[in-house]
Amino acid sequence: MLINTVDTAASMCEKLLKDMPSYNRLDTCQNMPCFDKEKSSAGGVVITFLGVDGTINLQKEIDDFFQPITKFCASINCNCSREVVTKPTNHNIVVELLSIPKGK
Repeated sequence: MLINTVDTAASMCEKLLKDMPSYNRLDTCQNMPCFDKEKSSAGGVVITFLGVDGTINLQKEIDDFFQPITKFCASINCNCSREVVTKPTNHNIVVELLSIPKGK
């Protein structure tokens, strides 16, 4: 039995551009002797933003996405903060806009 699948535009972009990530994320602990000092990861090709009832402030969403984040370090006996910095690469960024209807 042959099953046909339909890709969304976002999933097709992910497949075609999988070796060209849109952003890099660096997650660094502020504690020098931390066992898990630094994590680096490449982000996907597509960044998805969700709006309610067709309202999406694209510039605000992009600014928020690339805003540095401070979080708690979960490494053993660390009890310090981690800084997560997301930076765009020189590859394309594909933005997917999704809208859901506003509830009553």
